[in-house]
This record gives sequence, structure tokens and C-alpha cells, in this order.
Amino acid sequence: ADLEGEGEGEGEGEEDYQPQEEDDKSLDSEQLEQLINADDDQALNEIAQARNSMFIEKGTPLYRQRAEIKTGEQAISFFAKHGNNTPIKIFNCNRANVPAHMFRPYDLEVVLDEKQLKDEYFTISNRGVVHVFKKNTKKMSDDEMVPTEFLFASDWMHESTLFNVLSSMKFFKNYLIGKVFNQWKSNVRYKRFVKTRQKISLNLKYIIPAFQPSFLELNHILYEMQKN
Repeated sequence: ADLEGEGEGEGEGEEDYQPQEEDDKSLDSEQLEQLINADDDQALNEIAQARNSMFIEKGTPLYRQRAEIKTGEQAISFFAKHGNNTPIKIFNCNRANVPAHMFRPYDLEVVLDEKQLKDEYFTISNRGVVHVFKKNTKKMSDDEMVPTEFLFASDWMHESTLFNVLSSMKFFKNYLIGKVFNQWKSNVRYKRFVKTRQKISLNLKYIIPAFQPSFLELNHILYEMQKN
């Protein structure tokens, strides 16, 4: 009887015990976009909780793996490979630093420190790419301000591929250089024309005082001939 009682007690304890599931603080791109647009205390708290849930301890293999991802394309490839089955949910990116004469809107650099994010930055997640403008940016007026812009990862890669193909063509690749060269060529030709025009205007025969009466008489004779 004692054994049966002990067995019943153990069974009741096993039925009463239920493991507690940890709260999932991760956010997908749509939820993150809504929180960024909300910009209130509750939204900021939820964003902070999500960031804490994505904290990865330094020195771990996952931390080293995240540190190896340097570009936006690598971040998109990472989510294409792992999907949402990874503690890493978001990569923050700035536009890549390129020379002033180059336009590379799809080149992104991953930023691990959020303090280094610029007024215009991007977040890459499993769902896609979110283009974010901070409210204090001076590039747009309040009427033109677009707080966030979302693109699916497939659309982003499609547009990026098309841009790279077009920009690799000779016409588009050298367009700015060719435009500046043609402008310089036109200016040189115009300056040479002006110089030649001034030189000719100083050596015309009809502006010499000794020839002026003869030119007037000649014009009068030609006029009379045409009249008759």
C-alpha cells in the first residue's frame, strides 16, 4: 500500500509539472516597422526587449559567425540559408562608402554598433529589407518624409541585380565621365569660336576708314543694277 501511495504521489507530481516556455521577444520585419513608426514609450520598450533577446555573447561561434558578415548581400544570403531558425534576427546596415562620382544604392555595410547608424540606414531580417529614415534627417522635409520603406528580400536582390547589370554596360558605366568630357569639349570649341570671331572682326576691310567710301559706292551701284 505504501508503495502504491508513493507511486500515485510520483504520478501526480509528474502530471502537475509543466515546463515553462520562454517568451519569444523576436520580431519580424513588419512588427519592427510598426514599432519604429509608432515612436512611443511602449514601442521603444518592445524594441529594447527584442534587442536583449537577440544578444549574443562575445567569443561564441555564433558571435564570430555574425562578425564575419560584412555586406548586405551576405546578410540576405545568411537568412536565405538559415531562415528564422537562428538567434540572429536582424542586421543593421549603412550605405557603403564609395567615391563621390559613383552611385551604388544597393551596396550596404553591416554595422554591429547601433551608435554608428546614420540618419538613413537599413535593417535586414528574414522577411526582407527595411529602409529607415530618422526623424532628425535633413535630407527630406516633413512633407516628403517617409519613415520606413519595406522590400522583400527577393525584390531587393532582383533590383540589385538589374542595377549591377545596367551599371556594368559601357554607356551607363562611363555616362558621368562622358557627360563631363563632352561638356568640356563643347566649352573648348566655343572659346575657340569666340577667339576667331574677335580676330576676324578686327581685320575686316569695311571697317578701315580709307575703304568705307568705296564700299558705299559699290553697294549703291549693286542696288541700282538690281533695281533695273
